[in-house]
Amino acid sequence: MADNAALAKMAQKLRRLSIESTTEAGSGHPTSCMSMAEIMSVLFFDEMRWDPRDPSGRRADIFVLSKGHAAPILWAALKESGAIDDDLMTLRRHDSRLEGHPTPLVPWVRVTTGSLGQGLSVADGMAWARKLDGEQGRVYVLMGDGEVAEGSAEAAEAAAETIPTDLALWVSDMGMFAILAGLLLAQGADARRRGVPQEAVG
Repeated sequence: MADNAALAKMAQKLRRLSIESTTEAGSGHPTSCMSMAEIMSVLFFDEMRWDPRDPSGRRADIFVLSKGHAAPILWAALKESGAIDDDLMTLRRHDSRLEGHPTPLVPWVRVTTGSLGQGLSVADGMAWARKLDGEQGRVYVLMGDGEVAEGSAEAAEAAAETIPTDLALWVSDMGMFAILAGLLLAQGADARRRGVPQEAVG
């Protein structure tokens, strides 16, 4: 288990790599990466059970980045863990696998994301399939504050309460810097900070 100081140091490194890669690309969403650096550090370098040498995800935890525009920090976490060896400075280049949103060109990505609000429903389905197949490993989905107000996210949250699995874990990056942050509060983002009800996620 990594100590807090090591995880904080890794979070700062992931931030720096995200800024450097988006600066080199001349485009991207570095601020979306900044707010989730600690979450990525804890998940990838302490919490999740996974083998950086095996992208199949069999009998291991898997990760869905619902806020797909924050792909640069996903690439940074995969690079630092040894799961990929791509040059992070090739972000968004036409000859690079490291696109501006996650795509399965990188085998660690199970689903293309970026249309906000879709990640939780995908994770629900993955977790349910694992339960039916008797497979081990949890499905972690990271959502941004702006997308928790999407209708699809609300429907997936409701569905998660009925799916017979304890394998789906929803983590929200509630930075409250979304364009419609005021609307989020009006729609109950404070309540959503608690995430999917405990009985739905285990």
